[in-house]
Amino acid sequence: MSYDFDRRFPPFMIGYDDRLTIGGKAFRLAYMSGESAVLKPAEGDGVAETFEFSHLRRLNAAGKITHEVEYFLPEEHRTARGRVPEMGAMAPLSQAARDRMDIAYAMAQVGIHLQDHDDPTVRIGKTDPALAANMDLIRELAADYLVESLPDPEQIEKLRLYRAGGGRKPKGGKAVAVPDAVHPVTLRRWITDVRRYGKHGVVPAYSRRGFRASYFSPEEKALMAKVIRKQYLTPQRLSIAATARDVAAAFTEENRQRKEQGLSQFRTPSREAVRLYIRKLDKFMVTVARYGRNEAMKRMKPAGQGLEVSRPLERVEMDEWYIDLITLMAETGLLGFFTPEEIEALGLKDRKGRWWLVVAIDCRTRVILGMQLVNNPRTSAAMECLRMVMDDGGQGRIRRCSRGCDALGYAWQAGIPRHRQRLLQVEGLHRLLC
Repeated sequence: MSYDFDRRFPPFMIGYDDRLTIGGKAFRLAYMSGESAVLKPAEGDGVAETFEFSHLRRLNAAGKITHEVEYFLPEEHRTARGRVPEMGAMAPLSQAARDRMDIAYAMAQVGIHLQDHDDPTVRIGKTDPALAANMDLIRELAADYLVESLPDPEQIEKLRLYRAGGGRKPKGGKAVAVPDAVHPVTLRRWITDVRRYGKHGVVPAYSRRGFRASYFSPEEKALMAKVIRKQYLTPQRLSIAATARDVAAAFTEENRQRKEQGLSQFRTPSREAVRLYIRKLDKFMVTVARYGRNEAMKRMKPAGQGLEVSRPLERVEMDEWYIDLITLMAETGLLGFFTPEEIEALGLKDRKGRWWLVVAIDCRTRVILGMQLVNNPRTSAAMECLRMVMDDGGQGRIRRCSRGCDALGYAWQAGIPRHRQRLLQVEGLHRLLC
C-alpha cells in the first residue's frame, strides 16, 4: 500500500524500513539529498538510484509503485499507519504550509486528548456543538504544542496550578501565538485525519498545487526525443503510429541493457505520449525536416502583409520567458556531456530555481544579437542583454550592433520600468512598444 497522490490521501511518503518496487526492481531508502530520495537495492549491495519526490509522486499516482510499509521490520515492531514525519521522509514543504500543518496538528492533538480523557468532567464530546463550545480551550491548549523551546519546570508547575484554579496566571516565558478559531467541521476533519494518518493527514492541500512534474525522468525523455528526431523528423514522413512502435522497440532494447546492469526499468511511452511530444515540437522545424525548406516557407509565410523591415538592425525585438532547462538539455542530448557533479554545481537540479532566457533578435536577418540565461528573473539580465545589442559582436558578414537602430521592440510582461527607460534614453534610442 501507499499514500496515493490525490485529494483523499496525504502526499507520498517513504519510511526507512519500507520496500518500494519500481520498474520491477525492489528498493529501500538509503538517505535524502535535497528534494530527492536516494534508493538502494533492497536485496543488498548494488547500484543506488536517485529519484526526485515529484517523480515519485507522479509514479505513485499512476500506480507504478508497489509500496510495502515497514516491510523490513519484525511483525511485533510494526506501528500503525499514521506515522509522524520524523519517522520517514517526504517532500519538503514551504514554511507557510509547514506552519499551517503544525497548527492543524496541534489543535487536532488537543481535541483527541480531550475526547479520550479519563476524567468525565474534562472529557468533551465528538460532535460539532461540543467542539464549538470548547474552541477557546482547545486554542489555548494548542499553543503549548507550538512551543519550539523547552519551558522552565517552575513555569510548567505554575501554569498547571493556574489552569486547575489554584493559583495566579504565571508571567514571563516565551510568547506563543494562540491559533485562530476554526469551524467545528474543519476541526472535526483534522481530528479524523490525524487519528487515521498522523501528522501527514493535515498537510495543506494547497501545497500540492501546480504539480506539473513530468511522468518521465530526464533519461527517459532523452531516449524518447532521440528516437523521435531520428524516425519522425525525416523525409520518409513516418506516421505517429509507426514512430510510436520505433520508440517502444528502442525502450525494449534499453530495458534489456539496464536489466543486465542491475538498474530499474524505463517506462515505455504510449502512442499518446509520443503524439503529445511531437505536438510540442516547433512546427516550422518539423515541416522543414519532413517536407523541405521551400515547402515550409510556403506554408508558414504570413497570411497578410507581415512586418515590413527594409534593412538589418532597423527593428530589434526583445523578450524573456521561463524555460525548463533540464528537460531541454535532456531532449537535445546536452545532458550527457555533463557529469552528475557538474549538473549539481550548475544548479540544474534545483527545482525551486526558475531558469529564464532573455533574447534580442534582429527582425530583418533573424540574427540573435544578445542572449542571457539566469537562474532567477533579474532586471540586470535584461539590461545586460540590451548592452549586448549595443556592442559590436566582432567580425562577421554584418555589423552586429544596433546603436543606430530606429526602433527597439519589446514584449516584456510588465512593460518598461523607469530604469530601463533611462538606459534607452542614454543610448539615444527611439522606443516602439509592441
